[in-house]
Amino acid sequence: MKIKAKIVVINCEATNLDGLQDKLEREGMEVEVVSNRKAALNRIAKQKPDLILLDNTIPGLNGIEICQRLKREENTQSIPIIFISAISTKEEKIAGFNAGAVDYITKPIDLEETTARIKAQLLIRDNHYKNLYRQARENNARQSAIIGTITESIAHNLNNSLSVIVGYIDHIETCANDPKIVKRNSELINKVVQRIVKKAHQLNLFANKNKVELTLIPIGQLLRKSINHFSMENNITSNIKLSNQNPETDINTNIETFGNILGLLLMNALESYPESYTKERKVHIQTKISQHNECQHLQIKISDRGKGMDPNLADHVFDPFITSKPSVNHGLGLTIARHSIRKLGGDITFERNTQGGTTVIFNHPL
Repeated sequence: MKIKAKIVVINCEATNLDGLQDKLEREGMEVEVVSNRKAALNRIAKQKPDLILLDNTIPGLNGIEICQRLKREENTQSIPIIFISAISTKEEKIAGFNAGAVDYITKPIDLEETTARIKAQLLIRDNHYKNLYRQARENNARQSAIIGTITESIAHNLNNSLSVIVGYIDHIETCANDPKIVKRNSELINKVVQRIVKKAHQLNLFANKNKVELTLIPIGQLLRKSINHFSMENNITSNIKLSNQNPETDINTNIETFGNILGLLLMNALESYPESYTKERKVHIQTKISQHNECQHLQIKISDRGKGMDPNLADHVFDPFITSKPSVNHGLGLTIARHSIRKLGGDITFERNTQGGTTVIFNHPL
């Protein structure tokens, strides 16, 4: 059974009101007339009607102000509002549209035309919610596919890691009388375990849906802290050059998440060099404040001179376990990095360097 559209009419005392209400109800709509400002606002907040007809000519009832208030409130801002007014000046109509109205009908109203306009706005609203529902279903399907891929690949990679550990243990048992071999293989086992623990921590960040706690910190301090932690944790001695234009500017971020993102991107840059590369692997970090989606963002560019992005992977570089690296436990870094930065309100993109290598760009709101 089709659900009736709910219409709230605020203090519309036009001559044709009874006729309009009857007309709308015959069209299958549920109409409620409210003549008091406070009662109207309470009723709308409680019932969330599908559309509001607002009379802007009743003494003591400021229709523009009511419209603006409804558009400010999160739970009512999406409800379409149609003004009905005896004032038909251009300035009055513009004021109504600027306040958030979707249409403006002048008195005396024509029942057929007014009904048609109301139906048009209800259809637009219905199509909007259908699109939102469709997008939500597509996102859920995409997320389910990603989770399935990740789960399958994690099991595969974990099995590979455990096979490596078993190999080292077999080597230890075979050479149990050689302390050097035992020590060396024990260290290698520890490295594999640490990689598993680190990956588990990253996956936990990926799966965590809770809002992260933000801290205000100078950009320069945040970058130095993140780079030093990354270098110490991964025993990195490569030259990471930092060009920071705004070291004293504060950024509101989650320090741990930011550090993980930067670490994943730095590791990706360092691993872009061929294994046969014998020179120092250089990475350059450049920062600047930019305007992004009408807000100030910190833009960070991380450039390398490695072998560059595989053209066949360019469109899928952020998909889980899409990688050009042959090693075990690769393929989730960029997926986790983009997911994490999006939770902080930013995003990541890539571009090819003309002189070779790749530059990753990520924007983070200040």
